[in-house]
Amino acid sequence: MNNTLIYYFGIFFLIAIFGLYTLNATNRNYQKSIYGNNTIIATILFCAVVLLLGTYPVRLDIAEDRTLYAYQFIFTQHGEPDYGNDKLFGLYMLLCTKIMSYQLWFVVTAFIYTLNLFIFCKKAAGCNYFILFLLSVFSFSFFSYGVNTIRAGFAASFLLLALAYNEKKVPFYTAMCIAIGCHFSMIIPSIAIFIAKHWNNPKLFLKLWLISIPLYAVAGGLFESVFSSMGGFDARISYLNPTAEDKEIYNVGFRIDFIIYSCIPIFLGYYYIVKRKFNDRLYSILYNSYILANIFWILVIRANYSDRFAYLSWFLYTPVIIYPLLKTKLVPKQNIKIAYIILGSGLFTFFMYLKS
Repeated sequence: MNNTLIYYFGIFFLIAIFGLYTLNATNRNYQKSIYGNNTIIATILFCAVVLLLGTYPVRLDIAEDRTLYAYQFIFTQHGEPDYGNDKLFGLYMLLCTKIMSYQLWFVVTAFIYTLNLFIFCKKAAGCNYFILFLLSVFSFSFFSYGVNTIRAGFAASFLLLALAYNEKKVPFYTAMCIAIGCHFSMIIPSIAIFIAKHWNNPKLFLKLWLISIPLYAVAGGLFESVFSSMGGFDARISYLNPTAEDKEIYNVGFRIDFIIYSCIPIFLGYYYIVKRKFNDRLYSILYNSYILANIFWILVIRANYSDRFAYLSWFLYTPVIIYPLLKTKLVPKQNIKIAYIILGSGLFTFFMYLKS
């Protein structure tokens, strides 16, 4: 059994324990913690996550993302940095090379990545932050973007930090600029967040998302050509134009499984906002931003590394699904449904990684 499978057997056990724990929650007063005082257990979980991500093994003999980050760190130490458009991330790595090894750098980076999420959860969910943090940690993308696609995950965590301070201009725009400076692709969700912050129209955005699917079917190649022609902006845009070899190696094409996965928070959010009349400023921004960023992915869904474009919306997946349930009473037996969401998300993540 490889290290990844051992890790996921471990976290599935934790998910089961925490899921069963939530089944016993009986406090219906959502102005207080529905799961009691979780400060100690949340701190333990936070530390465990940082250590698991930060100390995940690095194989210097194989070509995977984590290995490439280790080599990039070593090259930077020897005065050979190569950061592309992500200058701020490069500066962060350069400063770290002066005071630590690449092994410690992985731990520090995991700490910042997890801390930004933790702050967002506390600011967003208040006394019920633990459940939001728990579900986020065990979500489909969290682990892979903490140990492999580190730069994108690190940058996206600063967008979560920006959302945590969405009512304060200076920290909001500062965190957003840091995100874009660390990974230029974050300009797409940043634009989505900016639009959502100033224009709340979930019904219109949902219609645009629904239209984007047949629009892709009719003119998907046109959108890919337009976006890929902007390759001078960022070399990663070349992913939008897969070669014949790419199509042999990667699962390139219309990903109905990803579409189904992506639509769950969209329709749940619509139910919360329109059917259950949930009115919350932060949730409106989260929901509308998710839809807008997901539209971009649908229009370029045939690209290789399609999941990396999907992540530009998926990093908001968990709060869109569960945030309203942690703020107020919306459905009967709500605590039981929250437990099912935790267990269902854990099972999905577990089996997706067993499959990979």
